[in-house]
Amino acid sequence: MSPLPFERYLSFDSYDGPLAGYALCSICHKCFHFRVLEWETYAFCRVFGFASIDMNFDRVEKDLKHWTENTKLVLVERRSSGNDDLPIPETTDYIKQIELSASRLEYSHLCISESYLDSGYWREMKESDKGVTDWCTYLGVVYDEDNLTFHLENFHTV
Repeated sequence: MSPLPFERYLSFDSYDGPLAGYALCSICHKCFHFRVLEWETYAFCRVFGFASIDMNFDRVEKDLKHWTENTKLVLVERRSSGNDDLPIPETTDYIKQIELSASRLEYSHLCISESYLDSGYWREMKESDKGVTDWCTYLGVVYDEDNLTFHLENFHTV
């Protein structure tokens, strides 16, 4: 595995690491939407699909921070007042627009990493990647029990 090219990423869904969100590439400076395609707990690896998306990463980061801060305040107020009916703030229209755009994208890149997006394997999607349902078998994930890591037998860069 090698370092992945992500300068920053925002996770919208997480469980012991990211499952979906947005990443900013430090090489091409493009923003990518990503989503986990397969998660193998026995091998400690996750396969992600990435799609380039036209968005302002800083704006999404700022809006998300503002939204989460306000949500925390509402949750604290709910607990202190005993009022469970206080509404959780919604995400901004810009984030909703980005999420809608992302839902229509086809993945252009493939990434296999451990729990977080700091190191792994990264390449463009190939025509032969379309329709894959068992990514770990397709990529030849081999778990190394002695080192608690994995490597890929069938992962070739483009």
